[in-house]
Amino acid sequence: PGSEKGAELRGKLALAHKEMAALQADIDKQLALVRAWVQREAGGGS
Repeated sequence: PGSEKGAELRGKLALAHKEMAALQADIDKQLALVRAWVQREAGGGS
């Protein structure tokens, strides 16, 4: 029973890890957009 629970936990952990990685990629994408916008505003705006 113990090892079964461990396997389930590992599965959940791996899933959470995957979700975190996807979230991080999403955040990176958003940050890149914001950074590009800020650079454009700072560089060519005024």
